[in-house]
Amino acid sequence: MGREDLEGARAAIEFGFSQVRKKKLISLIFPQNERSIRLAGRLGETYERDFDLQGKRLLLYSIK
Repeated sequence: MGREDLEGARAAIEFGFSQVRKKKLISLIFPQNERSIRLAGRLGETYERDFDLQGKRLLLYSIK
């Protein structure tokens, strides 16, 4: 996981909260994508539940 990934994700979260004024942001991550799961954790996102989208299993992470 590169520093650019973390910085870009933090900027997107900041934008979502400050400019778009969302109270909650989510990430939908494929279970085999361990890199994205680690990034979600580093960002302070928490696992909520498994999520099915068009027959594909995803993990739903969120941050408030």
